[in-house]
Amino acid sequence: MPEAALYKVQARYKALLDTIPGLHTFIDRSDAEPLDESERPAVSIRVPSVQFEPGGQEEAGMRYQMRHRAAFQFDFVSANMAGETIDAVNQAMIARFVALLAADPTLGGMVESSAPQAASGSEHDGADVGTAILEIQSVFYTPEDDWFTVIGMGGVTF
Repeated sequence: MPEAALYKVQARYKALLDTIPGLHTFIDRSDAEPLDESERPAVSIRVPSVQFEPGGQEEAGMRYQMRHRAAFQFDFVSANMAGETIDAVNQAMIARFVALLAADPTLGGMVESSAPQAASGSEHDGADVGTAILEIQSVFYTPEDDWFTVIGMGGVTF
């Protein structure tokens, strides 16, 4: 079964995060499967929402495109158990990730843009203590009738 375009963008983010030494990276890790101490620090990549709008045509003869504006959540998890804060370990991991993203905001030409939107700490005494959530908005395109293919910069397909 082919991978959906949205999953391809998630996988590209995972590849970028995998370059950070000591960080374990997961896509859509279930809350029902808690992280083991040996898996921390870690990050799970989730997509809580996507907005769609027609994107026009790249050039004459091409199919109409759909613009996807996706909110990606990166749940950074440290071993720290303090709530209502973004601890130093998570701050460092987020800073490293944002620096990598700043060097390549199009993820190798796959997306139009990737921009950090917000970060928040876990709730005090919540199940997610030690987690900091970073939200990044990415914009990418697919053919209107084919959401398995990403149309990247310059019309390159992924």
